Amino acid sequence: MSSHVLHEVEALTPNIVLLNRGRLLAEGHVRAIRDLIDKYPHHIVLICDEYRKLAARLLAWDDVEGVKVLEKERGVMIETRAPDAFYRRLPKLSLEEGTAIREVYSDDDNLEAVFKYLVNK
Repeated sequence: MSSHVLHEVEALTPNIVLLNRGRLLAEGHVRAIRDLIDKYPHHIVLICDEYRKLAARLLAWDDVEGVKVLEKERGVMIETRAPDAFYRRLPKLSLEEGTAIREVYSDDDNLEAVFKYLVNK
């Protein structure tokens, strides 16, 4: 199947071939390809009531390169080059600090983000 509608491709299969202007950019599993481009930071959004307290705590983590407070959304966006390690530590943080994190998401873990990173590198 060939398509420019990347979210539809991603819904159909995790294994992909990315082409741009006739040039092979990458092929394989979306997550494996994303792991190969970790020189770009992953942006992860955390939504919780005590988002400022959470932001201060996250600044102390060595693998967190930046924290942006999202006042309107009542959350924070962090930048990290080690998303898997970040996700592993997140539940412990929530339990230790008593911070109820209501939502966690990343727009960087989809096919559209992977394609943009590869085209713009």
